[in-house]
Amino acid sequence: MELHETEEYKGYTINIYYDECAENPFANWDMLGILYQNRRSASMCGKYLQLLKDFDDGNGNVDWNRLERDYIWLRVYCYEHGGICLSCGREGNPFSDPWDSGLYGIIARRKDEIRDEYGWKRITKERKEKILGYFESEIKVLSDYYEGNVFGYTITDPDGEETDDSCWGFYGSDHEESGLLDQARCAIDYMIRSSDAA
Repeated sequence: MELHETEEYKGYTINIYYDECAENPFANWDMLGILYQNRRSASMCGKYLQLLKDFDDGNGNVDWNRLERDYIWLRVYCYEHGGICLSCGREGNPFSDPWDSGLYGIIARRKDEIRDEYGWKRITKERKEKILGYFESEIKVLSDYYEGNVFGYTITDPDGEETDDSCWGFYGSDHEESGLLDQARCAIDYMIRSSDAA
């Protein structure tokens, strides 16, 4: 395990490591969006990953009209330079490098499936924005997975002994936002309360 950083809390040390056994969220989790890719890759597979050619208009092009009519969707762009970084682009390619970035595919879901999922009779503008926000979050988690921004922690007590408490699978490099530090601090608070009660 490669140590990423440490943080002190109430005399304990939270050791934050890169999670080398992280799960591909689009292969193992329940996702709302389906990622339709331009290309097939062994490292980019799973039940929520399909090929963009499923939307072929018969002439080798994407049928954007069909997408607009039947799906809620966003374009997904990729920056690839020694690694893979993904991002949704509502206004075009969000990456500034035209040589190492471009359209990767789309994240989409049929409108009728979304209505069934949420029990909606119709999809309002506000509801569509909510779904697009979910799609952006799902692509962010997938990008964290590809970039290696998945972490776990162990805890060392004030005597320098590693405790039994550890947890893995926190996506994103902001450890406050991912919940990693909150969970580790709660575990330490519990250990302190248990020790005081003994």
